[in-house]
Amino acid sequence: MFPLLILLVALFSLATAHESAPNTSATLDNDTVLVFFGTRHGNRNPEKFVPGAPRDWGQEGPVELTSFGKRQAFGFGRELRKFVAGLVDENFVPAEARFFSSSANRCQMALQSALAGLYPPQGYASFDAGLQWSPVPYAIDDPMLRMYAVACPESDAAWQPISDDNLPHLVNLTEAKKPLLDYIAAHTGWNASISNAADLADNVINMDLYAAPYPAWITKPNLEGHSAASLRAEILSFAENHQIACAEYAPCRDLMAGVWLQHVISNLQKLQAGQNDLKIIGYASHTEVTLSLMKALHIVRHEITTSAGFLIEVRRSPEAGFQLRLLDHDPNPVDDHVIYQAVYTDDLQKLAKEDGVWVPVDDFIQLIQPKAISDWQSSCGIDLCKQICFLVLGERIKFDLFNCRNEALSIDDLEKYAPCFYLYERITIGAIDATTLDYNNIEESDSLKPLFDIQDKISGPVQYLECSDSTALFNSELQRFLSTLCGVADMAIHWDREIVVEPQAAETLL
Repeated sequence: MFPLLILLVALFSLATAHESAPNTSATLDNDTVLVFFGTRHGNRNPEKFVPGAPRDWGQEGPVELTSFGKRQAFGFGRELRKFVAGLVDENFVPAEARFFSSSANRCQMALQSALAGLYPPQGYASFDAGLQWSPVPYAIDDPMLRMYAVACPESDAAWQPISDDNLPHLVNLTEAKKPLLDYIAAHTGWNASISNAADLADNVINMDLYAAPYPAWITKPNLEGHSAASLRAEILSFAENHQIACAEYAPCRDLMAGVWLQHVISNLQKLQAGQNDLKIIGYASHTEVTLSLMKALHIVRHEITTSAGFLIEVRRSPEAGFQLRLLDHDPNPVDDHVIYQAVYTDDLQKLAKEDGVWVPVDDFIQLIQPKAISDWQSSCGIDLCKQICFLVLGERIKFDLFNCRNEALSIDDLEKYAPCFYLYERITIGAIDATTLDYNNIEESDSLKPLFDIQDKISGPVQYLECSDSTALFNSELQRFLSTLCGVADMAIHWDREIVVEPQAAETLL
């Protein structure tokens, strides 16, 4: 076990290795009108724990946010409050603030912790004198903040060479570190891989944070050429390896960052057009997504520690109009946080006017627009004609999986395309060739799991359907929609029983 302070200082130095971070934060410009922030979740537990190692930590469960992670995020929120004090109301005001998280518990809890630091309740917002906290709403958006967890064939393809360690630098690393990987495998029972070495690194980090003892095979290694210190250092070098590899690998980076990038652009454009009164927009995500987005914003950054991320500060200068600057933020090392000027890529630096920091918003949008994704399903290689599902509440019914190309649909097709819609266990699936599948078989089939929440996948087609208390009108609208989408006139719609439409409930879900 290494002294806690040494570990934390080392982690802070690692995160800010590209430039010495200051001890004090930047201050808000007098003309600032909007601030974006993005943050990686705070410290979390490893995906799996080292077998046989004594520990009194990790009770939250694998990959869940730890008490240190909550402190890091809360510290960021407190520092953010100081930064935006002259711009953002001391209490949450819906008209001026929007917040987003990935669906992962660790991100939601990190965002909640940061917002607790940002919005300690004042006056009317306080509902318990002994509790310095007030709830703040946020939205979950996985296509934007956790693309690797949605059904996205292109994302899977981009991740494959990373997961399989087939990228050239991963192949070289695996070969160069084979004795170490084999040593880890021999003492953990895990496969010898970069991914498992990264899990061990997460264990070591938390062993130090919680002052827990290392297993003897780390403190007294019998691996040639290694002392306890050198072995520990090599293990830590694997931390977040695959996540960083994704951010460095263009096909993976572009998919992880693209939807988020478009969200930033859209809000900048609304601000310019006078259609956006927001003063703060915040996001909580993961290493590979946050780091990819920072690279897409043209911030020079090669890794980020837990709770680190970026800010975009937008001002409206009386002389120059809308301009922005990019900032980094890092824990220093747990409870304190620092916000400071980011290092720009050469392409972005060329656009910075006068002081070399502020960039015209129009120029910035033009620079980053090529990597933005406005239609994530198309970018994922999803054929929407094979993913039309319709919400009908009431009795459990069957619906058709329409195929515009009249191809025969197999069970494999259903496994690939159909299990995207979770309709509260009310439906069965029938293919257009009239082959029907028993609902219970689908429910019990591992190959057709997991079923995703309806809002994740159905937001495209279904939002254009009009709900009606008339079955005939609903069928008519459905037929019109399908005919338009698939280019087929007079498409027939057949149900195995009368449909019961509950429009109010349907509209609530849609």
